[in-house]
Amino acid sequence: MTDNLAAKRRSHTVDALLVLLLLGVVLATRIPFRTQLLSNWDAVNFAFGMEAFDVRLHYPHPPGYPYFVGLGRAFQIALADANASLVAESILFSALAVATLYLLGALIFDRRTGLIAALLLTFSVTFWSRGEVALAYTSLAFFSSLAALLAYRILRGEKRLAAVLAAVYSVGAGFRPDLLLFLGPLFVASLYRQSPWRVLAALGVAAAGVGLWLVPTVALSGGFDEYAGVISGYLNEDVTNRYSLVQHGAAALAVSARDTAAYTFYALYATSVPLVAGILAWVWRRFAPGFPWGFLVLWVLPVMFFYSLVHIGDPGYVFTFLPGLLLVAARFLAGLRRPGLALVAVLLLANVLVFLFHPRPLTLPGLRQEEAALRARMAYIKENYAPEKVHILSFESGRQVQYYLRQYPSTWIDLRDQARWEEPLAADRDLILFDESLARAWLSPSQREEIALAPNIAIYRVADASGMLVRDGFRLGIR
Repeated sequence: MTDNLAAKRRSHTVDALLVLLLLGVVLATRIPFRTQLLSNWDAVNFAFGMEAFDVRLHYPHPPGYPYFVGLGRAFQIALADANASLVAESILFSALAVATLYLLGALIFDRRTGLIAALLLTFSVTFWSRGEVALAYTSLAFFSSLAALLAYRILRGEKRLAAVLAAVYSVGAGFRPDLLLFLGPLFVASLYRQSPWRVLAALGVAAAGVGLWLVPTVALSGGFDEYAGVISGYLNEDVTNRYSLVQHGAAALAVSARDTAAYTFYALYATSVPLVAGILAWVWRRFAPGFPWGFLVLWVLPVMFFYSLVHIGDPGYVFTFLPGLLLVAARFLAGLRRPGLALVAVLLLANVLVFLFHPRPLTLPGLRQEEAALRARMAYIKENYAPEKVHILSFESGRQVQYYLRQYPSTWIDLRDQARWEEPLAADRDLILFDESLARAWLSPSQREEIALAPNIAIYRVADASGMLVRDGFRLGIR
């Protein structure tokens, strides 16, 4: 008995030390590369939400992310900057996700598998990139892995944990409301063969937990009717009208399936090799001893099918099921023993090199280029114009312009809508086009003046704005 207790203590100590080591690796690889400015539209929405929460104004965008915004405000007390606070939150969830995946892999298989899976997640290119910006996607990986950990323990017989899973389920949804849908299968499975009282208790905890964030979200957004209207409008405009099978037929399905596959590959890169090998090994053998394929399918496939059939809006969405895929890859690598460890090192190095040096939007060079362009363009406007002497037009950077240059008159131009407007600009203002996409979409070279700010970074002034028509809020036309 004494020997067993001592062995368990040593085992827990080893796990604790490995968790601390993994947390340190994540922090050491994230903090030096964190972004300094709000990186995109949604990041600005979160920052606005920290100032005044109202989903009707997209402060933040629907359906609202109350716990993510609230925790960001708590960090802001110490950091005094919206972007720094939200990035700190993203890094925190990155570290927690890696540690949780290690514990899950060690529980299902062994420490070797758990450690390999955790390292594969740590150096996943997209996971690393999204952990450096003010977005909530890394919380998907954490809550998905934690829910899987608890569900697996429940299905193994620890039925008392059902209420704990219900709490995690509802709290996670407060950070990312889409988790209500995507973690639903795991939550429902955890209630299988539970006593009626445990089922009722778990459902009660889940309902109360959701109510804790949903009721304030609705109240701060004008009440139920206003909130429901915003959600309905958001789903109709951003999902149904643009991406649904009903509206666009097979073309929409092809786009969603293509994007899901592409975003999954961006998260894997080199790790796609052992993942495919692990799946093929299972197919050839028809079974894999000790691998809970049914559990994995329940966790991963519903989410993948939803994204492939309906819509996937960002590469970060794959973090809901990425930990499950990495467990397959890690199990295959762990089974190779010493050659597997060498291969792990090669794969990790390959992904590190992609993140550090490959010039794509989801890598460090891409992040740096986007931030440098935003910083240079804002500096040019501040150094050369008083607010009453310029009008800024923007497309993809529209929300950042509204946040960082809020004292300047600006208009967001929706390039997806070609409607014409009939209100002339003030004649005494320069018209600046903030984004290259806007300048090239609307103006010929003779109509625009390109102002080089740095290598591959420019801003554009309209050479003759007398023929321009603009209406505050949305679109640009030419007489």
